[in-house]
Amino acid sequence: MSEQMLRLEPQHRILGDKTMSADIRIYVADLAAYNNGKLHGVWINATNDLDDIQEQVNQMLTESPEGFAEEYAIHDYEGFDGYALSEYEGLKTAHELACFIEEYPDFGGELLNNFGGTIWRKPERQQRKIIAAVINHWPILRKS
Repeated sequence: MSEQMLRLEPQHRILGDKTMSADIRIYVADLAAYNNGKLHGVWINATNDLDDIQEQVNQMLTESPEGFAEEYAIHDYEGFDGYALSEYEGLKTAHELACFIEEYPDFGGELLNNFGGTIWRKPERQQRKIIAAVINHWPILRKS
């Protein structure tokens, strides 16, 4: 970086050469526009209420440059901390994964990555056992 200081808002962080939002977000793209060579989509906080996420997607599709759009896909994401979100996982899955990572910000993304993204599908009691085992194995993860 140059002598000039880079000032970031609290909701941003630097990852490599890229400034990223600290929020757990998904970029939902309008496929009608995309298939016609146009970029049209919206960044959405994936921890928002699922109905709110769907409403934002519907609004984005309503504003499509193609006039009539009904299909969308997740084309990008931020804040999933090591978990590789697939565009085929859908809004509900992206939301549930984001909420899991938000609940366990120190290791949630990596834990999902190591369990293939399925830990959040397990019963809550089993989730707690796995998380407790991880925390007990790696004391650095224990919060003071």
